[in-house]
Amino acid sequence: MREIFRQNKWFVAILLIAFAVRIIYSISVQAWSSEFMENMENHSDAREYNSLAIKILENGSYPDNVFLDTYRTPVFPVYIATLYFIFGVNPYVVLLSNIILNLVILLFIYKLCIKLFDNKLIALIASALYALEPNIVKLVTMFGTETLHSTLLIISVYYLMVGLKNKKLLSIGISSLFFGLTALTRPVSLYFYLLCIILIVLYPGGNFKYKYRIVLFFLIVYFLTLFPWMFRNYSVYGHFSTNAFQGTAFIYNAGLTKSEETGICVDTIHVEFNDAANKICKEQNTINPFDYDKQKEILGLNYIYQHLDTYIKLHIKGMLYFFVSPLANHKYSNISKIILLGYFLFIYSFVVLGIYEMKKRKQTIYLISFSILIFYFCFLTGILGISRYRMPTTAFYLIICSFGIYNLINKWKKKFTKL
Repeated sequence: MREIFRQNKWFVAILLIAFAVRIIYSISVQAWSSEFMENMENHSDAREYNSLAIKILENGSYPDNVFLDTYRTPVFPVYIATLYFIFGVNPYVVLLSNIILNLVILLFIYKLCIKLFDNKLIALIASALYALEPNIVKLVTMFGTETLHSTLLIISVYYLMVGLKNKKLLSIGISSLFFGLTALTRPVSLYFYLLCIILIVLYPGGNFKYKYRIVLFFLIVYFLTLFPWMFRNYSVYGHFSTNAFQGTAFIYNAGLTKSEETGICVDTIHVEFNDAANKICKEQNTINPFDYDKQKEILGLNYIYQHLDTYIKLHIKGMLYFFVSPLANHKYSNISKIILLGYFLFIYSFVVLGIYEMKKRKQTIYLISFSILIFYFCFLTGILGISRYRMPTTAFYLIICSFGIYNLINKWKKKFTKL
């Protein structure tokens, strides 16, 4: 680790620039001000995570039977509570920690590029792009799981690649542990382990017996990481599960679908769906939050199945917005949108070139790995298409982009050398 800082002054400079940009942006929006904090509290995610963290701090343990304890997974509330315990109950401390986590992501982007491509220039280009990525800079002032989740994810991917490339069982174990923590930070990652297994099987080298052992070890560590939380939910609520959120997600998607078809305000429709779920649960005397969530899931899925054509269109539209949001946001000025459009054209043009070059230079396994990861989060985000949900994928498509930029620079160098 020390060698990276001692031997590469360019990377140190990128880290310092990234730190400065994020500090300047935080100052510009006055992330510590009471007004900013009040606006933050208006967002249900921030309010609920903050409430859970304070309850953890007050009780000295994770609270039971407060609804949020089943709705939210534990890693982020515990992370906030730890910061509050050390620095006092100051939400802006969490925002400051996002800056540090961003720098950790930069470090692992650099390390991952060196490990996969053994090329410092690709690593520096990818790090520089991430350091100045506007959506990433903006998200450091968001009181949410995105930054911590993205940090845990890239650490997981790094150690998985190290384990596969160097055949190190310990690195596979570390990767699996961090993937477990990632799933307990944002439940959207819960099934990503299946894609990791596919990658382990597809990775070149090693016989069937070796890969079977690696897969088994990965699964054991992964589920051991999840087990304490799932067992806690079983002990308290009788459900061996990570959280009771899936039903809410389906109700939300069904509401957006119905709003698209009828033109009725989506908030009114969500109230309608929730009232219907409450009525059914009241008739069945259902008070368990997991059972209540299951009822919401049934209602949401039934509506989506009955209006599948509209939902599919919205889902595809959301997947496209995933990559270009916030271009459709009416809050942005036309000038801002033109600048963002130019930025997206630049990045995604080189992503396309990077895909071509990685395939050409037989880096296919890494291209497949990153593409699967990007598609996984894009597909599951689906109908929402919000820019903050793009954050876990940003490091990986920027690495592909950097591969394209690097090879274009090399072609230019060869061309000018001949002249």
